Amino acid sequence: FELNGKIQTVDTTSLTFELGGLTVDYSQAVLENITNNIPSINLNVEVKSTKVLNGNTFFASVVEGKNTAFEIEENTEFEIEGLVTQFNSNSSFSVNGQPVIANSETEFKEGAAGNIFLNVKVEVEGVFNSAGGLVAESVELRESGKTIEIEGIIQNIDVPATEFTVLGQQIKINSSTIFIDESSNNNNRLGIDDLALGDRIEVKGNFISNGKILATRVDREDESEGEDGAETELEGVPENINSAAGTFSLFGITVTVNESTEFEGDDDQTFSREAFFDFISENPSIQVKAEGILSDGVLVAEKIEIDD
Repeated sequence: FELNGKIQTVDTTSLTFELGGLTVDYSQAVLENITNNIPSINLNVEVKSTKVLNGNTFFASVVEGKNTAFEIEENTEFEIEGLVTQFNSNSSFSVNGQPVIANSETEFKEGAAGNIFLNVKVEVEGVFNSAGGLVAESVELRESGKTIEIEGIIQNIDVPATEFTVLGQQIKINSSTIFIDESSNNNNRLGIDDLALGDRIEVKGNFISNGKILATRVDREDESEGEDGAETELEGVPENINSAAGTFSLFGITVTVNESTEFEGDDDQTFSREAFFDFISENPSIQVKAEGILSDGVLVAEKIEIDD
């Protein structure tokens, strides 16, 4: 991943700065062409990372200062690939800090205009206008990190806002969200209007602004998964890691391991408990999938997979 732009704010205590609507953590980064190795406000920089975006935080591996801002002539053809770092609307957003304008002639590939949100990865091809905006001829949606999966019962529904809540996590849908009814209701035209409090669903999607998940697919099922004593599955970036206690959290749900918990990697590689907690502590943007029994609001993990 790569970002370009002008630093807006700097926090030398937490070793972070704001760039294009994202918080850049440079605590582990190599700093190049930066006076006294201290980033400053209004400095033009190029930031690179080998890690997946974690919420609104970009973990930098290299931060390089640039002497001048990037400039280009009007009507010049240009292509840029990166994250949506500022979102005003489906027709006005920024990629890596570069303003992009979409119009009626813009072709959207691997998705629709409604799939454009903050932190979505895209590739834009177009030409520059006189104001320095990139007028998009095509916008191709790319995989921006890992797909999030969450299963549980619906706790709240806001139909006008096209949102609902599962396990405390807000889920957003749009016109591109696919609904599948695998329950006994067998509704072939399932939509948010047909969902009800207590329905058990499985959601797949990606994080967007405000910590919400934009659902690409919603499956409704019969079983009461997500209730105490039921099998539950969560996939996301671990937070609140406590290796001594053998716990971490996903979507605010505490996940705990025990002597029976299995730990696996992408290639079926097995981990010890100690190696697993060392790995997720050293890789703050790694995703894991936890499967187990939900008991008193705590997921007791039977199996945890590292999605590297």
